[in-house]
Parts: sequence; structure tokens; C-alpha cells
Amino acid sequence: MFARTRGSTGIGLNQDMPYDEFVRLQIAADELYPNSPEKAIATGFLVAGPDMPDINLLEERAHTVLNEMTASTGFAFWGLTVGCAQCHDHKSDPISQADFYRLRAVFANMDFLEKNEQLSHVFEEEDATAPPSYVMMKGDFRYAGPEIEPGFIRAVNPMNLSVPTPKSESTTTGRRKALAEWLTDPRHPLTARVMVNRLWQHHFGRPIVGTPNDFGVLGERPSHPELLDWLASELVEHNWSLKAMHRLMLDTAAYRQVSRSSGPAWDQAIRADPENRLYSRMNRKRLEGKRFGTRF
Repeated sequence: MFARTRGSTGIGLNQDMPYDEFVRLQIAADELYPNSPEKAIATGFLVAGPDMPDINLLEERAHTVLNEMTASTGFAFWGLTVGCAQCHDHKSDPISQADFYRLRAVFANMDFLEKNEQLSHVFEEEDATAPPSYVMMKGDFRYAGPEIEPGFIRAVNPMNLSVPTPKSESTTTGRRKALAEWLTDPRHPLTARVMVNRLWQHHFGRPIVGTPNDFGVLGERPSHPELLDWLASELVEHNWSLKAMHRLMLDTAAYRQVSRSSGPAWDQAIRADPENRLYSRMNRKRLEGKRFGTRF
């Protein structure tokens, strides 16, 4: 899901790079650290989706790549099916088609190559002058509707943040930097919750929100909403440290339960909580395979 990166202090995610910094690097490393090509590699996340370099129409290629980039960002960082709104207003979530193309406009200054040339392994902008962005009617790249300005999904923007106008001396639009800052604002309602939900799934075998890529109306309701809120606040409070969250979860009584036992109490737990949604026991799960000094 994410590209490998190195942080501002020269340490990687496995050395406990703060998660908010990790997110910022994926979205806008080149804008945040313009003189660091090593960090710019992190934006490879944005261009890791499908591409058709041999397609005849460059406009169709750009349309497809930008749509995929927008949808993937929504899935990965705030767990919403944003891509459903590229052709029409989202049928279940409060995301309009205009919202989708406002968000897509954040990436619109991408430097596309010529036909039969692969995209770069990093996101590149030529200058700070972005082309105009439009709502594509019914999602068709050939039918541009009203012109729009870049912006964020309104339903998950209680902070009311917006995309600033680039400064005259800027070499990029600054739009992705604004997106990265919006995503990692401690007041953002989803970024921290989506991440701790994925961590919980990793350790417990099932997430608190059963649809980790869909926190929308059609997604599952959280089995323990207060726990999800508390874990999200703890992630922010602990400087977005994922290792601190791993330790916190592994130290819980819920994690240290057995997955199989016997006796009246065990039988009662099975009857009362057959699907283990209340964590009356530890879920059985497969062990991860590891390689030690063996090359394949």
C-alpha cells in the first residue's frame, strides 16, 4: 500500500518515523523537502497505480491515472470509497462528484510523459502553474463540465482547511503539501482512526471497523466505537508513534487471552459471543512466515 521512505531524520518507518510524517512524505515529499531526492521517492505511492503508456489519447491516460490516484489516496488514508464519485454523486456517502474533482485537482499539475513512456517513479510537477480542472460529466474525459478549484472532501473537513494560492517564488503548486497537512491535522476525523483500525486488525485478526477500507455509510459500524476513538487520540498524543501503539495493544488483557480453553466460563463466552465481536477470547490466526539468512 505504501512506498518505502526515509524520514527527515534519516530514519525509516521501522525505526518509528511518526506516522503523520510518513503520510506527508507519501503525498508531498518533493514539496516539503525540495532539495532531497531521496525523500521524493516516497511520492512513488501516488504513481504506483495502473497506467496505459501505449494509449492513443494522452487526455484519456491522464484522466485514468489521476482518477486512480485520487481514489487510492481515499482508500489508503481516510478509508472512504472516494472513487465512486468520479461519475456521479456518491450513492451512499456525502461525497459529491464536484468533491471528487476538487480533490483530483490537487494532483492535476502532474508531469505526464509522451506516448509509450512509463511514468516516473516519483510524482513530478513542472512548475507552479496548474492547468484548469473541471468536473467531467458522467466521468467521461471528453466532456468537461464546470471549472472547479482544488479542495478537500467537505464531509470530512470540520477544520475547514483549504488549498492556498501558491506563492510567486514557488516551483510547485503547493496543493499536495496542503493535502498532506489536512490529512495529518490532529482534528481530522479519519486519518488516525483508519490507521489504528488497521493495527488492531493486524494484532487481533479482525478490525474494530470490519471494513477497513470503507468507513462510509455502507461500511460496518465499529464494534467498539469508544475504543476506536481512544486509540486514535492515543496515536496523536504519542507523537503518531506506531511502535507505541503496537506496545499499547500487545499489553492489553484482551490481547493476552487464550484462543482455546474449557470450563463453564469458556462455554458461556462461546454462547454469548459466538463471533467473538466482544473479544471474549483471542482469535486464532496464522503465524507469519519469516526467512532467516536463506535466499530463494
